[in-house]
Amino acid sequence: MKEGYTWATCSKVIQSEVKTLQTELSNLCGQNLLGIYLHGSLALGGFQPRRSDINVIVVTGQRMDLETKRACMTMLLRVSPMPCPIDIRFLVQSALFPFQHPLLCDFQYDETWRETAQQDLRDGSWKDWHEHAWRDPDLTIDLTVLHHAGICLCGRPISEMFPAVSAHTFQEAIIQTMQIARDHPTQDPVSFVLNACRVSACLQEGLILSKDAGGRWGLAHLPDQYHPLFEQSLALYRGEPLGQVVGRALLEAFAKALLKKMPNASPLTGWETPRLPDEDAAFEALILERWLDDGGIQDAAFDREDLADAEVLNQFHRWKPQARASAGKSAPAFAKHSSDVARALARVLKK
Repeated sequence: MKEGYTWATCSKVIQSEVKTLQTELSNLCGQNLLGIYLHGSLALGGFQPRRSDINVIVVTGQRMDLETKRACMTMLLRVSPMPCPIDIRFLVQSALFPFQHPLLCDFQYDETWRETAQQDLRDGSWKDWHEHAWRDPDLTIDLTVLHHAGICLCGRPISEMFPAVSAHTFQEAIIQTMQIARDHPTQDPVSFVLNACRVSACLQEGLILSKDAGGRWGLAHLPDQYHPLFEQSLALYRGEPLGQVVGRALLEAFAKALLKKMPNASPLTGWETPRLPDEDAAFEALILERWLDDGGIQDAAFDREDLADAEVLNQFHRWKPQARASAGKSAPAFAKHSSDVARALARVLKK
């Protein structure tokens, strides 16, 4: 698989998933629904069906009531990922003007929230969702991508629905996002590396690129010593065969060098961490790092060409409950997103 797809060139199955989402949201939100918009890799190009999310922003006239949020979450748990994961943010029109970074998000879902969302629906915690709106710095980046290459599925044109983001504010947002990601580059190393490349492209040349295009820009413009890391990240992202294994040390060196060259960004004000992923997401990153520190999979297994992904993940599955138990936590089912991370770590980031 080479370069990725756009909305116009992606498969009919993916287009059908998006159209199903659009129909369901229209039925659930009714007249409160003002618009549905695609951004991310489907808009920029570089969409990889086995790796990418479908990125969506929904605008409503008023905050959704609790029953509508519950119904939307039930629908999203059913539709995503069929076949691709959905990453969706709900914004209230009044929160867009006047523009304030970071923007206020009324409701959100992506696949990292699945287990917690299911539990909230079972035990009634969903009734507290209305108390947890938050400000999300990534939305500033999303709005810039929308103006650059976004796709309006329904509603007013993007130029009328969303405020323009100044170049300075956009730069602040991407630097802040990378500073946050730098603290845990091993949580999703492929995304970290490719995002770092496209952030560098934006800061140096003002380009807004997909992850795939960002990796290719890094190969053309960033130091040769990091090229093996870029090549393996692109291979993992595209589902292509891997070349020579790159060690974790190169990832950490790249992360350190990247932040040194970035301008300082103003501290975030009004930013809150979303409730649904909360400590489980942070703990997931910590135990993935701990697994690496403890040796990950055995060196002998790493050299076996016939090693199946399931064997790698089974070793991590057996290790994970022990780590959670030692911290006094339960061991929920292993999420697909984390499985992808574990697979990448096992193949690429062995110490």
